[in-house]
Amino acid sequence: MSEPLLPAPRGGANELAPAKRVVTPGEVLADFKSTFNDATIKAYEGDVKRFAEFLNVAPWENAAMQFLECDPGLAHMLVARWVRTMKDEGLSSSTINRRLTAIRSLLRVARMRRVIDWGIDTKDLKVLHEKTRDTSGPPYEVIVSLLARLDRMTDAKSVRDTAIIGFLFRLGFRRFEAAGLDLKHVDFEKRVVHVLGKGRRMRHEAPLPEKLARSVSAWLEFRGGAPGPLFVPVTKGGNIKNMNRLDGSAVHRLVRQAGELVGIELWPHALRHSAITRILDASGGNLRLAQAFSRHSDVNMLKHYDDKLPQIAREAVELL
Repeated sequence: MSEPLLPAPRGGANELAPAKRVVTPGEVLADFKSTFNDATIKAYEGDVKRFAEFLNVAPWENAAMQFLECDPGLAHMLVARWVRTMKDEGLSSSTINRRLTAIRSLLRVARMRRVIDWGIDTKDLKVLHEKTRDTSGPPYEVIVSLLARLDRMTDAKSVRDTAIIGFLFRLGFRRFEAAGLDLKHVDFEKRVVHVLGKGRRMRHEAPLPEKLARSVSAWLEFRGGAPGPLFVPVTKGGNIKNMNRLDGSAVHRLVRQAGELVGIELWPHALRHSAITRILDASGGNLRLAQAFSRHSDVNMLKHYDDKLPQIAREAVELL
């Protein structure tokens, strides 16, 4: 018989008395791993590992448990020192913020379980924002030229890569969203694909355009109709190597290789950037339309993609 999760009340079954079961840091860590979706927890684990390396404690699970058990003042000092170290290494403020978010998320789970009663003072750890970066991506015409070139290639790898790049560009998928697709998530009859988006725990529908549907169908002629991951490895000879899922790193490599075909530096998120920029340009800056495509929770994020805003502002001034 398994051990009860809560201690039995003292004084008999019919008498209630104060009882407290102490949650251990190890249990908090297990909860932390199960609280978020796979993509998020993978990113958070990577960030906590970086913190563990800074603390010089291995494995990272031990570092996390020791961190939860340390004095709050010491914890603040260590995080502040880590931030200074990352700044000295030249890391961008967005990278530092993301890593701090992982630590805060771990602490939030620990507070929910009443293991700690403190958190990180974000005001003390505020980092400077970098200058606005180029989010336009490669020109639309270049991406269209690349897709046309890939369409003319008939080997298994090229056909697979065409479908993957189609998801990244024609639907604006992030690389983990494309890599995380299974065959069952593509509904050719309803012309939709069920995607697990960033920060989500449930899949939602995205439209499946005709061109992308044709690319996926062409890939399935090589892959076959077996259930499992939609995108799998291909040997140099053009055969399906196994039915294991391609990971985000593999998607990054194949996109980079595709960019070399047209002489540009290309990475997965650049395709998403190009698609969003194209939609904004073609729609006259319709942020609501672009948000429906990009699935950004905050419409203000899209303003970073609209490089025509300064020109529009100048035109507005001239109207007054």
